[in-house]
Amino acid sequence: MLVPVIIATLHYIAVFLLVGAVFAQMYLLKLPPSADAVRGIARADIVFGIGAVAILISGFGNAAHAKGMAYYFHNGAFHLALTLFIVSALLSIGPTIRYRRWKKAVDAGLPGPTEAEWKAQRKWPHIHLTLFAIIAACMAMMARGVMAGG
Repeated sequence: MLVPVIIATLHYIAVFLLVGAVFAQMYLLKLPPSADAVRGIARADIVFGIGAVAILISGFGNAAHAKGMAYYFHNGAFHLALTLFIVSALLSIGPTIRYRRWKKAVDAGLPGPTEAEWKAQRKWPHIHLTLFAIIAACMAMMARGVMAGG
């Protein structure tokens, strides 16, 4: 009985970790580009990735211990949430590559991103938060049997 509670708790902690990382990115991208800001955004991006993986693993564990995977695989809201989660992951690839490239440059003493390059990244945290809000709505629908198949 304790294992499902632990898995659900880890799932919620992972969600908070991921959302916290996105808010950290939003904050850092409001600052002028600097070596410290670049290193910070790269660290926040790593936390974002760890949170995403932890959400996926704990989410499937949570589902298996809750109503069983068959319930979720027959629910359209589950499929929509999972699809949006994958879309979010795919959308994060470009920024992740960019942040790592910038960090490598500043660690080597080379110039970091220009102001325009830095500002162009500000849209990504907002896109991710929007997707996460829709995913949360899907989870609420799924828990209540909305879009459940027969």
